[in-house]
Amino acid sequence: MKKIALSFAAMAIMVAGASHALAQINPFGRWAQPGLTKEESAMVSKAARSVYENPNVKVGDKADWENPKNGNKGSVEATKLFQARGMNCVELLYTFHIKEAEQARNTISMNRCKAPDGTWKILD
Repeated sequence: MKKIALSFAAMAIMVAGASHALAQINPFGRWAQPGLTKEESAMVSKAARSVYENPNVKVGDKADWENPKNGNKGSVEATKLFQARGMNCVELLYTFHIKEAEQARNTISMNRCKAPDGTWKILD
C-alpha cells in the first residue's frame, strides 16, 4: 500500500512539473494548442498583443501569423469589446491551422482585460 501511495505522489509531482513546463512554452495554459511550437507560441502572442493592446481596437481587427518552416498559421481577431470588473476587455478568437495536429481544436476564444495598473489579464 505504501508503494502505491509513493507511486501516486511521484506521478503527481511529474504531472505538476509537466504542467508548469507547458505553461512556460505555451501561453495558453489550459487552452494549450497541440502541435504549436515555442516559436509559434511567440508568434501567436505577438499577433494577439498587436490586437488587444491597440488603443483603437475595433471588432473585426485581426492579426495573422505564419511559420514558413512548416506551414502552420493562424490569426487572432477581436470579436467583442466589453467592460468587466471595471476593466476594458477584448474577446479574442484565435484560429489555428496546424498541419501535424489535424484533430486539434482549431479555434479558441479568450478574453483579455486591461487592469488598472496597465497590465493585461486573462478573464475566465
